[in-house]
Amino acid sequence: MASNEEIIDIEEETRVIFECYLEDSLEKDKENNVIDPGTPGIPMDDLTTNDKEAYAIIVQKLLSIAGQMDIKSDPVLYKVLNMVNINEGFKSAFNDFSEVAQRVLDNHVNWNAIVYLFRFGYLIARDRLVQGARDFFKYLCQWIIDIFRRFSVFNWILSQGGWNGLIETHMNSHVVGAVTVVSVVAVVAIIGFVWFRSKSAQ
Repeated sequence: MASNEEIIDIEEETRVIFECYLEDSLEKDKENNVIDPGTPGIPMDDLTTNDKEAYAIIVQKLLSIAGQMDIKSDPVLYKVLNMVNINEGFKSAFNDFSEVAQRVLDNHVNWNAIVYLFRFGYLIARDRLVQGARDFFKYLCQWIIDIFRRFSVFNWILSQGGWNGLIETHMNSHVVGAVTVVSVVAVVAIIGFVWFRSKSAQ
């Protein structure tokens, strides 16, 4: 069982890694003209560190795995993405995000599920930036921390040797197959989520 100090340390490390992942994903999409290169970046006041180099290898592995998850092209996941509506209030949006996270993480916490949620979080951030919103990043980062805490993801990361375990797993396993499995599981679960939400709205 991880100590309180270990949990606090991995929480802070995760926050920084997620921030770096958001920044690098945004720059990559600008370079590839996925979004307008003139789209504003993440407000500096919302970032907790400038020490990106310390996590560069980990972030590159996250980007590599996430690149195999074409979430944006999936109409079901894109519909769910639109349902996480920050404009309706941060609490409501967090509840929506939590429902998606529960279906991704339920009974199968692994690196690919974690990257899946990072990717999903980034797509929320990217859409809001394109829309001109700039005051939600600190909330989005806190969502990741709160969700990972709720589903004992931090304990799992520590059991893998910390975030460096991602690098070893990525180098020594067939990530594409694992990504496909978690994507299929998530899509099936989220289809049910969309159906339930659509029925509730009627």
